[in-house]
Amino acid sequence: MGVTALVVLWAVGRVEATAAAAADLRAPSPDIARVAAERVARRAARTKLEAETRALPWAGGGTVGARADAALQAAATDEVRYQSDGSVVVRMHVELDALAGPPAAEGAALAVDARRLDIAPAAGWSLAGAGARYGGPLRFVREAPPGSRTVEATGAEAGVLSVPELAPARSPVYILVK
Repeated sequence: MGVTALVVLWAVGRVEATAAAAADLRAPSPDIARVAAERVARRAARTKLEAETRALPWAGGGTVGARADAALQAAATDEVRYQSDGSVVVRMHVELDALAGPPAAEGAALAVDARRLDIAPAAGWSLAGAGARYGGPLRFVREAPPGSRTVEATGAEAGVLSVPELAPARSPVYILVK
């Protein structure tokens, strides 16, 4: 069985799982041992990625659950490291943007200061303000990116952050959290 580690990178918009599998010491060579070790490491990374992505918090309450199916279908392998003894380390990831609505290409970079509201990073947040709505990709960060327009969130309820104005914003929108 593989040893796994998981990292949720809210500021980057991805979940990464790394798994390692030991070589079969009875294999005739490290090259032959790598085949089974890679299969075990990939399975362990994918299993951890699926379980943890489904368990991520959803902004309106609960967890991501079955909403992760499309994102998990697009899981990608970032790295496969072969060790000299036949062991293998595999790193895979899922893009959290796949859990959001379509990205917006027009407008300026937008940062929403939600630190006063003390919200936690979660999938499924959307923005609403002045009759407009945004449900595309979000990043949870501690500082606004240079050059972005910053507005203060006025409220948070049922997975929706309220802002005074929501001019067209380029994806992703940055949410400032503590």
